[in-house]
Amino acid sequence: RAEPVRAASMKPRRLLTTMVVVASTAASAFALRPAPRGAAPALHSKVAGAQMQLRLFNTSGPRCLDGTTAGYYVDSAAGSGRGSMHGGAGAQVVVWLEGGGACFSEDDCEQRAKGDLGSSKGWSQSMTPNSHSHGLLSTDADVNPDFGGFLHVYVPYCSGDVWYGDAPTALNPWAAERAAAPARRLSKVGWEGYFQGHLIVQAVLDDLFGGSGSSVYAQPPSELVLTGCSAGGIGTFGNCDYVAKQFPGARVVCRPEAGYFGLPIKTYKTYIAGLPDHDMHHISNANWTQQVISWVKTEPTPMAACVADGSAWVQPGDDCDGDEELLLCCHSPPYFMPYIETPLFVSEATADAYQVFTQGAAPEEDTPQVVAYVEYLRGILSGSLERVVARGKRLEQNGLFAPACLQHCMSWNGSSAGLVQGKDLQLAFGDWYNGRAKGAAAMLLDNNTGVSTKC
Repeated sequence: RAEPVRAASMKPRRLLTTMVVVASTAASAFALRPAPRGAAPALHSKVAGAQMQLRLFNTSGPRCLDGTTAGYYVDSAAGSGRGSMHGGAGAQVVVWLEGGGACFSEDDCEQRAKGDLGSSKGWSQSMTPNSHSHGLLSTDADVNPDFGGFLHVYVPYCSGDVWYGDAPTALNPWAAERAAAPARRLSKVGWEGYFQGHLIVQAVLDDLFGGSGSSVYAQPPSELVLTGCSAGGIGTFGNCDYVAKQFPGARVVCRPEAGYFGLPIKTYKTYIAGLPDHDMHHISNANWTQQVISWVKTEPTPMAACVADGSAWVQPGDDCDGDEELLLCCHSPPYFMPYIETPLFVSEATADAYQVFTQGAAPEEDTPQVVAYVEYLRGILSGSLERVVARGKRLEQNGLFAPACLQHCMSWNGSSAGLVQGKDLQLAFGDWYNGRAKGAAAMLLDNNTGVSTKC
C-alpha cells in the first residue's frame, strides 16, 4: 500500500559519517459484511506468520475519506479462544493503528481518498504482518515471546486525521479557502470527505468486545495493548485514555512509536540560515483538524487538561503563547502526554528520520550542515523525552525506549534494531510490560551525539 509514513515502508536512514482525535453508536451498527478482494497491503510480507483476516463494517459504520466503509484485520483464529487466558477469562489483545501521515490540504486529501490511505476499495482479504517492523503482531514465539499468544488486531489508516476525527458526516475543512481561491482546486465541485479516525477506533472495540450477538468476544478483554507508529503513534497517544476507559476492569497500556511530534524545531533551511521560523511546531497546515474533532473539546481528555493547566509543561521559547497557540500545542503529544493517566511505553528514536528529512526538509546528504541539523533536532527531542517521560510525573508507571538512531518507525528486534543498554525494542517493552524493569530501569534513553551503528 502506498504510504508516505509507515513502518513497513519507512526504512532506517543513516548518514555516511559516524553520526552517529465522540459520537455514541450502538454496537449493532457495526455488523460486518464480506470484504472485497484487492491488492495486498505493503504490510504483507513473505515472513512466516499467522494470517490476519479483513472485517469491514457495514454501511452504517464509520467510513474512510472516500465514503467506503472502514474495517480492521484480526488473527484468523479470532473468537476461537486465541488470546484468552485460563479458558474463560477475557482475551489479551494488541491493537495496532496504522500510520501514514495526514491530510495537509484539500488537494492532498482529495488525492489521498483515491488510494489505500483514504479508501478501503483496494484492501486485500488477508495479510501477514512483517515480523521486523510489526513484530508485536507476530504469533512466532521467537520473534514475539511476550505477546505472541495475544489476539492481534491491525487497523488500516484511511481517515487522514491522525485517528482524532469524529465528524458524523462528510465535510470540507477547507471550504472557506476554496471559496477564496477556487482556481487552485483540482475539481470545480467542492470536495468532501469523512474524517472518522476516532470513530473507527470506537467501532473496532465495539465489534470485538461490544457484547452484542455479533461481537467477536462475549467478554471484555483482560489485557489490551494499544499501539501504532507515526500517525498511528500520534493516534495512540490521543486515544489512549479513551480506550482504557472503555474497559475499566482490564489492564490497558499504550505503546506509541515515532509519534512524538509537535516540538518547536526549525526546518533545515531556517536552521542553517540562522533565520527565525514562524511555524516551529509544523502545525499551521494542521489547523483544519479543529473542524473535524469534537470529543477532545467536550470530554475530559489529556488535551483538555493541558489547556486547562495553561503553561505547566511549556518551556521558554516553545512558542505556545496565546490561547490559539496553547490550544494547538496542547494537541501535540509532547505537551498533553503528561496528562495521560493510562500507563505508557514511549518508543521514539532521538533522531527521528521523518522529522529530519520530511518535516524538516533536510537533504539526504552527507554534509556537516546535515550532521549539525540532525544533532540540533536530536538535542530537542532527547531533551523533551528526558524531561517529560524519563523524569516525568508518571515515572513509576511509564516506560521509554529511545535509541540514538536516525530512524522513524523501528525494527522490533534483529540485526537492524536499535539498542539501548543492550536491549532492543522487543526486550525493552517486554521487560516493562511484565514488570522485569520498573521506574528508572524502564527509562532507556540514549542521547549520544552519533547515529548508532545498530540502527
